[in-house]
Amino acid sequence: MRHALITAGTKGLGRKMTEYFLKNGYSVTATYRSDKIRLIS
Repeated sequence: MRHALITAGTKGLGRKMTEYFLKNGYSVTATYRSDKIRLIS
C-alpha cells in the first residue's frame, strides 16, 4: 500500500489532494493547524 503525507490537508488544494489519494487506494496522513472539524468530515 502506498502512503501520502498531505500538509494543510483540510482546506483548498490540500483537501482535494487528500480526497484524490483516498479514492485511489492510498493511506493518507493529513496535517492541519486548527480545523479539526474539517479533518474528520
